Amino acid sequence: MKTFLMGLVTTFVGLCVTNVYGQWPNATYSERLFEIEANARIMDRPGGEQGLPIVRDALTNSILFTSDQATDLQTSPGFDLRLLRHNHYGISWELEIAYNKWDELNPITSVNGIDSPFFPSIRDQIQALVPAANNIRFNSLNYGYESDYFSIELNAKRAVAPGFTLFIGPRFIYLEDLLNVTTTGTFNVGAVTVPFAQNVNITTENPLIGGQVGASLHVPLTRQLYVTSFIKAGGYGNTARSTVLISDNLTNNQPFFSHRRSEGSFVGEVGGKLHYDIFPGSLSLFAGYEAMWVDNIAIAPTQLLGSLTGSFANVELTGTPFIHGIVFGATFRR
Repeated sequence: MKTFLMGLVTTFVGLCVTNVYGQWPNATYSERLFEIEANARIMDRPGGEQGLPIVRDALTNSILFTSDQATDLQTSPGFDLRLLRHNHYGISWELEIAYNKWDELNPITSVNGIDSPFFPSIRDQIQALVPAANNIRFNSLNYGYESDYFSIELNAKRAVAPGFTLFIGPRFIYLEDLLNVTTTGTFNVGAVTVPFAQNVNITTENPLIGGQVGASLHVPLTRQLYVTSFIKAGGYGNTARSTVLISDNLTNNQPFFSHRRSEGSFVGEVGGKLHYDIFPGSLSLFAGYEAMWVDNIAIAPTQLLGSLTGSFANVELTGTPFIHGIVFGATFRR
């Protein structure tokens, strides 16, 4: 990771020096000095593909909720703002800010009651607290999952051939997950039915600090129609944090656990857009597709198993979210 980041810094400084002391032979003169691009992002964050059963019907044993659903965050809107400062020749500077938020709620219930591999630990806690408890029944599980994504990057861009640009720069990405799991049910003490509820709140935070390299392509189709595409790859340091708070209605205990773990993460991103110049050289509209893959981060669902079994020795950095969807907006130049 250190070697990768040192290479990024060296290349970044090299671009700046060549911009001051000379011009690349393929640099193209540009009359437009400023560019602002505003995107709306409709992004999906699909879950895994293991299909492991998490909640079943207590009588029929039919699957009501899987691990894929537990990690799935459906389509949600966001935004992306890009500011570009051109020189007449040579290097350009680009500042880009993006944000997305997902929020998913899955209420799971059955008239027959529900069962889960996570429930034995709750059952053991009830029986330890109330030895006379019997006929323990789980009625519902509410699974609320939300996530925030924020990114800011500064890129130095250099045209190395007509329509082909390389870029490099530092980037900060922040990914935060919030998971709330509430389990309800009843048990009997003699002829008395006692309701119970347990709530588990899990928060994971991933501040990714590092740098990236990439390339972009600009291909004219007609006088007013053109296509752009890009690819990015970056290495990041990630000091992830996971916090867990457990509470119930039977005791005053609220166990709280917090852990940090530092490792490297990788982020890859690709995208393409079709642009139409309404006022050539000044205003264009576009629509396209973008996708991002983030590796080796902490997401809340992977911490859930530890939170329910009482094992909190470390932060699980096995999350590999894939974020993709459509983008559309406008580009202004002057």
